[in-house]
Amino acid sequence: MRNTPGPNTPYKSLGLYLKRIRNKYRRSIEDVCGAVEIDMDSLIRIESGKDKPPEELLEQLINLYQMDDQDALELWSLAGYDVNDLIVEDVVDPLISQSIPSNIIMLLAIDQRTMYSDALDIHYDSNGLVLNFKQNAGQSQPLSVAKLGMSYEQAEKVYQTLQKVLLRHKFLSGPKSLPEGKIEL
Repeated sequence: MRNTPGPNTPYKSLGLYLKRIRNKYRRSIEDVCGAVEIDMDSLIRIESGKDKPPEELLEQLINLYQMDDQDALELWSLAGYDVNDLIVEDVVDPLISQSIPSNIIMLLAIDQRTMYSDALDIHYDSNGLVLNFKQNAGQSQPLSVAKLGMSYEQAEKVYQTLQKVLLRHKFLSGPKSLPEGKIEL
């Protein structure tokens, strides 16, 4: 009866599971928040069973803790996500594969198109910056379209390059970009 979810903690089992894993790997809340780019209050609400983590965050936590497939599936199940929606690799546990359709097609495309963004989140820690470019797609929250991580040294060079390009665009009538290969990051 102790672990029975109440009205304020509908994901109590999931929260306890995540907290146990975090403690197993001796990671502080601050450390995990920095690694998966989430604010501390959100992680505390998830670990206390009050909130359900979005799929993207669950994937990041699975990668952070380097969870094996069985533990990852348990985590997805506790979060209430359908394990049949997961992308399955070549080797699947026979018990799990009975509930997964046998005709799965996986397509990986390397898309070289330019992605435009409507929003930018910048997260930083002692290692550097992570730029998370987002785009509104009729959703309640913008979708992440690209993430880019860099050291502070690289960020300074990008900042200087952006200043040059913006000044050139504003005051010169020539080409709108710098010549290829002139700036190294």
